[in-house]
Amino acid sequence: MQVKENELLVSHSTFKLGGQARFFAVAEKLSDIPNIVELAEQSRLPLFVLGGGSNCIFGDGLIDKFVVQMNLLGKEILSGRDTEEASSIFVRIASGEILDEVVAWSIDQGLSGLEALSAIPGSVGATPVQNVGAYGSEIKDTLVEVQTYDLKEKRVQVISNEECNFGYRSSIFNTTEKGRYVILSVVLKLSRLPASSPHYPAVRKYFEEKGIKQPSSLEIRNAVTDIRWSKLPKPSEIPNVGSFFKNPIVDKDVAEKIKEKFDDFVIFPTDYGKVKVPAGFLIEKAGLKGKQFGNFAVYDKNALVITHNGKGTCEELLLVVQGIIDTVKGEFGITLEQEPAIIY
Repeated sequence: MQVKENELLVSHSTFKLGGQARFFAVAEKLSDIPNIVELAEQSRLPLFVLGGGSNCIFGDGLIDKFVVQMNLLGKEILSGRDTEEASSIFVRIASGEILDEVVAWSIDQGLSGLEALSAIPGSVGATPVQNVGAYGSEIKDTLVEVQTYDLKEKRVQVISNEECNFGYRSSIFNTTEKGRYVILSVVLKLSRLPASSPHYPAVRKYFEEKGIKQPSSLEIRNAVTDIRWSKLPKPSEIPNVGSFFKNPIVDKDVAEKIKEKFDDFVIFPTDYGKVKVPAGFLIEKAGLKGKQFGNFAVYDKNALVITHNGKGTCEELLLVVQGIIDTVKGEFGITLEQEPAIIY
């Protein structure tokens, strides 16, 4: 295990922004974690756990943290776990595995349950943190437990789905217990039964146009991938972190007032007692879609995305983000919340 000083972080984030990490290490095996934790404590620096860098943005200048990039690998079909459903299959996935590659692997194994998460950038270890999801599916729907290293207790600890306290883009890992756990692996419950197609309009339209009535897992994956990249820029081509703002969860009457003004405004029911409204729609109707702000821009195909030309600073970005938030609040009375974390 090699520890680097003043590591440039631009290449470790899909947004291509940021300064240097005081210390930087890559964890490739479980035994690396206690060693890195000890080194961080000796240096008296907070530990920051980095996955694929697709949902975090680094600040300018020197970031006084001990950054550890998780590169633990491994995919395993488990046996001997009891379930009432004969069709259910449990798999353990290490945190450093790329999520999209895991989705492809699960389909190759004849398993369903992850198709809607296709083409989401990032690593598996990041999925429980924000309860990653798309097209009506969230990681909580298949996740059984998370294996972690508890920085407080200095031991490996298994946390159940229920204990994760999942919400919309939230869990204990980014709220009440933020910074306490290093995610090592997840156990997922998948199925050998045929996959269920997402009930999103874009997905339904995709299959209607192709004349597919009962799509397979692979066809659902292909549909989600095609739709995603038709609306979002690939981070490898245009620096971005995907959806920059969370879709607001609001009272139904708030959403209905907006729908009275815009017939094409779509409201999504949630498991959380309120309704979800599309942040991208609000940004677009506020007149910001395609707008250029110095080195940053609101993507012209999807107003939920902010792109970067590679020449900006975090300070400049924060001004742009606040301007978008203020404009949308002034127009609709809804305060947007950014999705990626800003690391200083």
